Amino acid sequence: MSKQKGLSLVELLVAVALSLVIIGGIIQVFTANRQAYNLSESMIRVQESGRFALEFISEAIRSSGSYGCLPSASTETEDVQSLMSGFSDFNAIQTAAFTTGTTAPNWVASSNGATASTSTSVGSTDRLSLLHLTTDEYVVSSVPTTSSLVTSTTNDFSVSTSSPDYVMVSNCEVADIGYVSSIDSSTNTVTLNDTMRDTTFKRTDVRSTIAKLQHLSFTVDEANDNLTVQVNGNGAQTVIGGIESIQFEYGVDTGTDMVPDYYADIASIVTAGDEADITAVKISVLAVSGTTTEGAALNMDANSQSVNFDNTSITLGDGRYRAVFESTVVLRNRMN
Repeated sequence: MSKQKGLSLVELLVAVALSLVIIGGIIQVFTANRQAYNLSESMIRVQESGRFALEFISEAIRSSGSYGCLPSASTETEDVQSLMSGFSDFNAIQTAAFTTGTTAPNWVASSNGATASTSTSVGSTDRLSLLHLTTDEYVVSSVPTTSSLVTSTTNDFSVSTSSPDYVMVSNCEVADIGYVSSIDSSTNTVTLNDTMRDTTFKRTDVRSTIAKLQHLSFTVDEANDNLTVQVNGNGAQTVIGGIESIQFEYGVDTGTDMVPDYYADIASIVTAGDEADITAVKISVLAVSGTTTEGAALNMDANSQSVNFDNTSITLGDGRYRAVFESTVVLRNRMN
């Protein structure tokens, strides 16, 4: 017999089998790396959404109740007065929707979600509304009448029958709150809706300033998982996506040390009549992935991820990845 050269059928089959094993291994490694990358990227997005939401709300809470250089912890009526009816308190945290004209936000038990969380569902999101001064303050150069003042510019102030600018005039001893009824840009004169304590603001030994009040209202667009904010009652603006719900509890100081003695929801606090003693806010944010890809990468099935949110252990069945972020923020402007 003559010798034959080349591969036999058996050798060829063995080579093909080995090649398939190697190719399969490479595909598996590639798939695992891609899955790990997608999971890492998605978890980073969830972390980013949760932390940004916490930071954005926390910053607004810290600046709430700012009355310029006037100590806002003081509740003396002669220190802060309103130039409009319906503005009966000046608490840093308020829960009513913003209204224009002659009324302003006040306390109501409306910040709690209508539906509480259960073991299998996230309850309705809360709403948190804040009142504070903007960072732009302008020096009052003169006070020609009991309801008008001259400042360095009027470009940042506006008059509108539907949405006038609310402002505060302050000189570190007293502060008056009102809204702008007219502007004379030729003389930089701002006229308010009512009589202010002009004698105090005419003093030359204490600097008087005027600044706009800003009302912020935070909640979640539950249909689209977006954290939103309304500024002065205007339309909701998206702050960041990937937020399924926010919940708030409020720390109440029943003594005089400015340290919270208990935390509760706003409805309970209003019932107890302790809303004026709130000194801190506890924020809980539930961030969620946009798709089920992240949950699949973590081998989540319909009942595999449980989160402790809204004082409830919740097991959700849509396969999306979730994370809870919490922080407690002190109302700095309530501190002595």
